[in-house]
Amino acid sequence: MPILKNITLLILTVLFSLMATSVYAAGTPAQTLLQATATLKYDGNDVTGITASVDVKVQLIPAIVSIVEAQPANTLSLAQGSPYEATYIIQSNANGPDTYTVSFATLVASGDLAGYSDPPTASVGVSSGAISLGATSASVAGTSLIITVPADGIADDSVNGIEANDTLIINGAKYTVETVGNGGVVDNVSGTSTIKLTAANGIPTVAAGTNIFEYKSFTVNIANVGSSPTSASQTLTTTVNVTGVATPLPSPTSAYSNTVVITVVPLIFEKYVRNFTTSQTGTGTPVSYSSADAGGGTGGTMFYPAQVQAVPGDILEYYLRITTPAAGITNAKIVDQLAAFTTYVVNTTKVEFTGTTSTALAAVADVADPFFPLTGPSGYPLNTITPTTTVHILYRVSVD
Repeated sequence: MPILKNITLLILTVLFSLMATSVYAAGTPAQTLLQATATLKYDGNDVTGITASVDVKVQLIPAIVSIVEAQPANTLSLAQGSPYEATYIIQSNANGPDTYTVSFATLVASGDLAGYSDPPTASVGVSSGAISLGATSASVAGTSLIITVPADGIADDSVNGIEANDTLIINGAKYTVETVGNGGVVDNVSGTSTIKLTAANGIPTVAAGTNIFEYKSFTVNIANVGSSPTSASQTLTTTVNVTGVATPLPSPTSAYSNTVVITVVPLIFEKYVRNFTTSQTGTGTPVSYSSADAGGGTGGTMFYPAQVQAVPGDILEYYLRITTPAAGITNAKIVDQLAAFTTYVVNTTKVEFTGTTSTALAAVADVADPFFPLTGPSGYPLNTITPTTTVHILYRVSVD
């Protein structure tokens, strides 16, 4: 039998840089072509003179990303066997486009915590394991949905990694780039390009040199946080690394760490049966369910985990019991299938809640076909089960 105990799961050290603003404030965007021209005028050619020019192309200065938002909270409780999911929204701090990789260390458990899924996974959109973030700066001051920025040397639909439909951070506020059909990005080979924003979040005011950063989200998933160990508590740790991969300059390793503490508690789910017609017993440790409305029957109120004896024509009563952890569970449903060579006895399914939420044993309406209300795949909805609550479910079948 499962034993209810609380264990602490120390999990997920996430490495990033936590920076409120860019370390390259008002930096010149990467790919910008700095053109400098000198003119020599002399007698006989004093009007136009002759010129000598030189170009300088600005390189990318890699930067560690910022955490804009992280969900869920750092402390939460999950039932054993539950999945873990956390969404992180990160912001670029570079002066141009860079790509950041997401990787994981192996999950390490102390003691006997079992069944956890390793390795975790990262979902980052269309490019699994890597996140590309664009960045640029305004060239001209103004208050407008159309922002002028330096060209990046290639005439396409992306200026320094910023494209239509991207989400941007400008002066700490969030904006969305318009679609391609609405002129989201107009990128030129040289000179300047433009980024057009939607009006959903207002009109930004920028100065020449105002940073424009892209941000995106990625989701960390652990399919199973593990099952209850025999010791009183347990820890499980992993490290999530987000590292820039820009060239030719090396990207700095991120330096933000976040410890998430998950309390893992067993969610107990048990199934028993009794012979309602006779006094036949079974094997294993029996349990008693003594609700006054359950109906006695010749077999009494002791339910067994295995090997109850029956003959054709006998009525069996099944007893399902759910005990929730301290955190409770949501979106719960019961899906059960009738055993072979049995027929559901109509209108015999009943449910009772005891504990934090209590309701008396009450009948559950049969479905139209095949009558048994717990059959899959949709099953019978229990919805939210509050913390430390026990759910009792009964139904009867006849042996064919």
